Amino acid sequence: MALDESKNPEDNVDEAYGVTIVAEKKFEQYLEDAVIDYVATEDGSGFTMKTPRMADCSSGCSSCS
Repeated sequence: MALDESKNPEDNVDEAYGVTIVAEKKFEQYLEDAVIDYVATEDGSGFTMKTPRMADCSSGCSSCS
């Protein structure tokens, strides 16, 4: 995931709460019903993404959520 100003005509574009998300069509199935959030903690900040298709692990690793 990255901040980018460019988009292609075949990209999927979705907007919510004043934020526009652009994703390649090939990722559409993985992003369905995704919840994207920006989180700031004392350890750092960044985007998190959770989808119903992701396995929920309890290891505490950032790659699971």
